[in-house]
Parts: sequence; C-alpha cells; structure tokens
Amino acid sequence: MRPHAGSSWGSWGDSEFCPDSSWAAGFQLLHEPDCGDVCDDTELNGVKLYCVNKDGAEVGEVTSKMGEYGGWKTKIMCDGYQSFISGIQFKSERVKSFT
Repeated sequence: MRPHAGSSWGSWGDSEFCPDSSWAAGFQLLHEPDCGDVCDDTELNGVKLYCVNKDGAEVGEVTSKMGEYGGWKTKIMCDGYQSFISGIQFKSERVKSFT
C-alpha cells in the first residue's frame, strides 16, 4: 500500500523487507533542513528501518530509495522487549504554484 501524498513529485523505489523472523523496531531519517524561500529544499530523502529478531538483537536493516541531499538524523529504537513498529504517519506539503 502506498500512502497518498499532497504532491506527485518524486518516485517510489522497490519494496524491501526485514529478513525472515525479524521485524522493524527502529528507524532513521535522511533529512535536508529547511532553507527558507532562498532554495528548493527536499526535506525527507530517505528512511532506514532497523530489523530485530524476537530476542531484540539487530539482524539487518532496509533502506528506502534515497535522495541526494541531507544527513541522517538520530537513530530511534522502540523501547521494551519485543516492541516493534506497527504503523507510520506522515505529512506531505502540497505542491506550490510558482506563477
């Protein structure tokens, strides 16, 4: 399932999944900071999910298609034994008209 976005810019990459018998329990965002009205910032340019097994050991990672700009934000992991990511929520900015 692909979420609806407020624009049609960009393109989707291939689907990737955690290894068998593991689940996403953490993430990291590739982010370009806001540069105001003086440039075209791309904001979110990638997502990395950290995969763990049922004992909480990291067993791999999967990464979305990535843009060229920005830096990786702090890694965030679920807190607690057998705590895994069960959903996401995001915002999207509508395309601005430059006329």
